[in-house]
Amino acid sequence: MDRLREIGSIAEKARRDHARRPRRNQSPAFKAKVALAANNGEKTLITMR
Repeated sequence: MDRLREIGSIAEKARRDHARRPRRNQSPAFKAKVALAANNGEKTLITMR
């Protein structure tokens, strides 16, 4: 039973930490670059950064 409480407290902490993380905003130029590369099938998002 203690193990379940421990897992629950870890999960709750992870939810709180995730809620504090700011949203990543990409520039319009970067979004256009990604869209063009995806359309051409050239690169993935990870390799574009």
